Amino acid sequence: MKRLIIISLIFFLASGCSAPNLPATTPASNAMDNPTPQPDARPVIRLTIGEWRPYTGEKLADYGCDSRIVTAVFSKLGYTVKFGFFPWARGYHLAQTGEWDGTFEWADTVEIREGFYVSRNPISYQQYVFFHRIDRPLEWETKDDLAGQVIGLTSGYVYSGQFNDIQNKPDFLFQEASNDAANFEKLLAGRIDIFPMELNVGLTLLKEEFTSEQASQITYNPRPLSAFDPHLFLTKKKPENARIIKQFDMGFEFLMKSGELQRLAEECKLEK
Repeated sequence: MKRLIIISLIFFLASGCSAPNLPATTPASNAMDNPTPQPDARPVIRLTIGEWRPYTGEKLADYGCDSRIVTAVFSKLGYTVKFGFFPWARGYHLAQTGEWDGTFEWADTVEIREGFYVSRNPISYQQYVFFHRIDRPLEWETKDDLAGQVIGLTSGYVYSGQFNDIQNKPDFLFQEASNDAANFEKLLAGRIDIFPMELNVGLTLLKEEFTSEQASQITYNPRPLSAFDPHLFLTKKKPENARIIKQFDMGFEFLMKSGELQRLAEECKLEK
């Protein structure tokens, strides 16, 4: 998967408007009790994302930790962010064609930069690890140590070429499943031995979709298989995005220097 961050600057306006000697029969008091809603005049940034809990999720608070970071940056810059949840490939296409302004949770590549302006810094730092059953311990230093293990993969994921060097070797066995939950089910059933998954995404999935008894049977080896550093992409179909991505980079770096980024990022970690 090519998948592949802003504090809000809030102005408190203290207003002391009053109308002494206002006649008791004035309708002004009713107007104050039922004010007419005012539209948000701030420009809107429309971004596509998919389900990658806890980093992004339609039913999560603030749509997930990475969504909260992106919102915080744009809010500081005076923008309102609107998120659209789509299957990942569909969301990428909508941003690439300019139907939406951009997308995030994608890895930065040379090919990506042909159609997108890419944020200077990744929104978060994620890592893939191998999950396995507790009763089937895993110790590995290099991928050659995985020989003889049945490795579960999820269809449609790219895994950034992590298995290109061993995928055709006879001692390495791979099985694909349609989704991540299905691979955890196969892990529980003993049909696969190990399953590479982003650490916090895997822990979230086990917590949300499996019983505590099932989840307690699965653990992971802390040695990282690979890093995943998701970036914000803004489509080149909209020329103004060249300016906006530079603003985003400045806002993001302000967030880092202030320490707010670290606080927001910690909220995504299930194991600290």
